[in-house]
Amino acid sequence: MKHFILIGFMSIFTSCFSQKKVKNDAKTSFSTEKDIFYSNQNGGALYPSFSLIKNQEELDKALLGEGTFIISDENTDNQKITFPKNRKVIKYNLGEFRSGSHTPEKLDAYRVNGETLELFIKKGKFEKEHETDLEFSIQVVTRPYIIFSVPKKVEFKKISIIYE
Repeated sequence: MKHFILIGFMSIFTSCFSQKKVKNDAKTSFSTEKDIFYSNQNGGALYPSFSLIKNQEELDKALLGEGTFIISDENTDNQKITFPKNRKVIKYNLGEFRSGSHTPEKLDAYRVNGETLELFIKKGKFEKEHETDLEFSIQVVTRPYIIFSVPKKVEFKKISIIYE
């Protein structure tokens, strides 16, 4: 009877402690041979968000941006990006910015941490016209976005950006 009580107490005691989540520290390098990457400084949404692109038609629309009025497709200067097989294609809107260059230049790597897809991005540099210019500066509103692909097996519910 003592052993039964002791085993019962130990099982209750150990079940009360939360289990540690295993963190995946391994980054997957982004490969331009397999993966696609496109970025633009305008055409994204007002707030950070993402959407999955399912086919070539949706990819072509996403490359044009959200608020872009196109008279004909001939006038667009977007290079033709083909929809990859066995990949998830994601459009990520970075939100609205009021000055500076916030358009990512390159996606270096990604990793899945729990339900979050973490993107390691190299951000464009903001260049001043004059180093000593402390007067008024022009404020440009941009809504940058990126389109990229990851393997189909990657599961996530949120995207987090880590600038390098």
